[in-house]
Amino acid sequence: MDNYKIVALTESDGLLKSAYKKKVSFVRTSKELNVDIFQQILAGIRENSSERFFIIPSSEYFNRFLLNNREAIEELGCRIPLVDRELYEVLSDKHSFGEHCQANGILIPPRLEWPESFERALVAKPIRYASLNQKIYSPIIIKSKEEYQRFRNEYPLSDFYGEEYLDGESYYLLYYFCASGEVYSFSQENLVQQPFGKSIVAARTSGLHREDISAAFQRMFCELGFRGLVMVEVRKTLEQYYMIEANPRLWGPSQLFVDAGCNFFEVFLVDNGLLEKEIVFEERKALYFWNGGIHQAWNTGEPLQFFTRGQELLFDQYDAWIRNDIYRREDTKALFLTGK
Repeated sequence: MDNYKIVALTESDGLLKSAYKKKVSFVRTSKELNVDIFQQILAGIRENSSERFFIIPSSEYFNRFLLNNREAIEELGCRIPLVDRELYEVLSDKHSFGEHCQANGILIPPRLEWPESFERALVAKPIRYASLNQKIYSPIIIKSKEEYQRFRNEYPLSDFYGEEYLDGESYYLLYYFCASGEVYSFSQENLVQQPFGKSIVAARTSGLHREDISAAFQRMFCELGFRGLVMVEVRKTLEQYYMIEANPRLWGPSQLFVDAGCNFFEVFLVDNGLLEKEIVFEERKALYFWNGGIHQAWNTGEPLQFFTRGQELLFDQYDAWIRNDIYRREDTKALFLTGK
């Protein structure tokens, strides 16, 4: 499939150092995004007035923009392959999805009232994607009394709720729900993550999607009438699985499922009529590694998060991991050499 166009974020976008530079049709000069700017982008890439575009839903910010302005964007000749805004927010907003999981018998971390002083490790999660004053917060992991006091001093408690922080094994359950009702699933075990719950830097394929916990999520999404891509993060603690969050969109370590022969991108294109191909999931073993993410973490001076045997597996078998670096490929080798 070659009939696509890419919009680069700015002149510093890593895409401009990759083999996909030739497909970049427009480079934004600002990270600001509104309907007028979006219309300018379309005018910059549209070859004729009748050309229509199928927009790939990517980041949470971009997807929320699309849903909040869906009517105006569709009038500009674009197709947005996302569920309606209400359902998207039920899944993506952490508080509402947790409540929905509880109602369906799926465990979530114990929720906590805000104590006056630090008692145990916890996670402060935003109730909604955007607060009442339109600020966007990420979850905040708090493991000391100093961090807790800083959180209480710097953030409005009314925009957050607390959950007990759970140690244990970390997994992503991956799904695509087709219009036909067919469901494709896969899973990965996360071994190393950047500080503060940021990006995964090392993961491997898993068989969790064949377990009962995966079937429970699948039933719930089907009952909701969900269609499209979704990733659910779960944590295994004391032989129990707990839902951490859901992302109804593309997710970071996607190269892992491609290398494993379970290409959700192809399912997405086939389901939306953009590709004709028989879909077969092979489920090969594969590794995902992003060495640049480790260097980013080291530059902050904060420790990496290791799950289960992550530290042992990474450093004892580093040669195997570096061979699987996300950028150590022909199309992105310039990024690999610059340590991205």
